[in-house]
Amino acid sequence: MTKSAPVLSEKWLVVGFASVALWSLASSVYSQRSLVEVHSQAESLLSHALPGIDQLTTMRASLRHLDIAFDHFLATGSSPDRTELEETIRELDRAATAYLALPSFPGERALWTEAALRMDEMKQSLWRAVADRAGSAPAAISYGADPVHRVVGQVDKSVHGLVLFNVQQAHAVVVRSEAALRRSELVPLVIDALGLGLAGVVALFGVRAIRRYTRYRVEHERLLALRADELEQFAARVAHDIRNPLSGVSLVLGSLRWNAEKGSAQFKLAERGVAAMTRVSRIIEGLYDFACAGARPQPGAKASVVAALTDAVAEVRQKAAETLIEVRIAPIGGPCLEGQPKGDAEVACSPGILAVLISNLIHNSVKYMSDGPVRTITARVVRRSGRVRVEIEDTGAGIPLELQGTIFEPYVRAPNLTQPGIGLGLATVKRIVLAHGGTVGLRSAPGRGSLLWFELPAASGQQHQTIQG
Repeated sequence: MTKSAPVLSEKWLVVGFASVALWSLASSVYSQRSLVEVHSQAESLLSHALPGIDQLTTMRASLRHLDIAFDHFLATGSSPDRTELEETIRELDRAATAYLALPSFPGERALWTEAALRMDEMKQSLWRAVADRAGSAPAAISYGADPVHRVVGQVDKSVHGLVLFNVQQAHAVVVRSEAALRRSELVPLVIDALGLGLAGVVALFGVRAIRRYTRYRVEHERLLALRADELEQFAARVAHDIRNPLSGVSLVLGSLRWNAEKGSAQFKLAERGVAAMTRVSRIIEGLYDFACAGARPQPGAKASVVAALTDAVAEVRQKAAETLIEVRIAPIGGPCLEGQPKGDAEVACSPGILAVLISNLIHNSVKYMSDGPVRTITARVVRRSGRVRVEIEDTGAGIPLELQGTIFEPYVRAPNLTQPGIGLGLATVKRIVLAHGGTVGLRSAPGRGSLLWFELPAASGQQHQTIQG
């Protein structure tokens, strides 16, 4: 009795591998997020804090210059000194405008509002003093420089406060960036270590599962080989035991045909019986020789593919017609082979073995034909370089996708089938074809039919040549 396949923990293996993949993904995602955070902090530092400090520092320099230029103007009252004073005010305004164009930290604009009010007060005091100095020297002196110097100092103090605010924000940005960098190094390392441990556990379970499955496959193949040997012995015994009764039946049918009037119904019936017994005898002889040879092909054996196809189709045509199935043979395809007529091809196996192969495939198509409107079986022969392929295509129900990889294995059948059988027909075809150095295959779409084929070496001495004309 064949042991059932061990239940591999496929679900747990999938879960394990998915977990490893998720751990790896988590590590990558976290690293990416950390890098994005660091990049964002660096962008804030480069596009805001540092440029803001630079512009505020320029404003403080302009204020100091303004203080000095105002004293010069009070002392001289000259136009060049006034021009210098006006240019300094413009520099201060340009720096303020550039500063305001930058992004701001939370709370920074409130500090700037205070500085802007003092700047307006400073400009009013300054221009009042300038007007007084332009009117008369004593008036300017009486007004004095102290109110202007006092308000300039207040503006400088406010701007200095903004500089300190931006320096604090820049320091906070640097601290956050360093923390993000440390996390980007440490957390992925921990995640990778955990993922590596999980991968080790999954790999251990995977190796154990593979070993169990390998042991099962070895045992399964051993049992199949043992069963195949038993089948070969059984085939040889059956072939040996039924050859003699078949010989007697053939003699009786031959005698009936000899004594019947030619052309009569009895003659035709006897003739059909003799032809059928001849085909059966060829199959039995082929199986017997194959089994006795240890499942190896006989040296020098060859068989006509067209003749074997013709006999197989003739054998099944009446049964197929009863179920409204059309069986036809397509014209032989491919270039002809040297030493053969254009309309035939010979393969390197005995006629009985070839009859077994073709009969199995055709009967299989008849057995599993669906109830569709088109019920056709088409046999084709395709000649290739040194090989001959036989294709049997039907318009049946097709082969389920999950069985297409194992349909040529022993005891494989689709579930819920009502047709009789144990799943050895296609397995027999594969075993015989492989033993003769050939290959088997299929092309099937569920609900649209199937094409099963086998390919055998061409008979010895045949070479590829192109058909002329």
